[in-house]
Amino acid sequence: TTHSVATLLDRLGRRGWAGYLTRYWMPADLSAPAYFLSRASFDPAVTPDGAYRDLFETTCGGSVADRVGRAFDLVEQATEMIDRNDLGFSFPVPNVLMKHYTAAAVPGWWGQARDLYRAASQEMYRAIPRSAVSGRPFLRYYAKRLEFAAGYLDGVREIRQAGQAKAAGQRSEQVAHLEAAVR
Repeated sequence: TTHSVATLLDRLGRRGWAGYLTRYWMPADLSAPAYFLSRASFDPAVTPDGAYRDLFETTCGGSVADRVGRAFDLVEQATEMIDRNDLGFSFPVPNVLMKHYTAAAVPGWWGQARDLYRAASQEMYRAIPRSAVSGRPFLRYYAKRLEFAAGYLDGVREIRQAGQAKAAGQRSEQVAHLEAAVR
């Protein structure tokens, strides 16, 4: 969400705001936007891409900054897609998965978001061998985190397909999709 944060920060500055307060749930997953915000809050010339380059060159070595920046751009595209289509899609609430256990059609954007997460994960994996040794844990964390996000979307799709099979009275299909969802 770094580019979205940059837009908001620019608007605050143009409206004469002297400061702001922010919070988020999982700091590790927001390292890049938080880094950008920490720099841009004191230097309005800092851009998301410049902050990315600085963070990733420092953390992983200069030879992978472009690839890692591309991965974060793909994540931002997936985030924007989810926000546009279903803001509460994966909010951690009691029915986070079972709310998808319906006979409704599988939205096309689920597959598109999954593909963006997979592509981002692949970019991270490609960066690992070219990274400084000290940056590899950072890249592995994100590669696996993005792999999980793609798998989550696959699981939700299976739950939806199980709901469709249940509505159609196809018990064996329903069970097969539910079993696939938990794999």
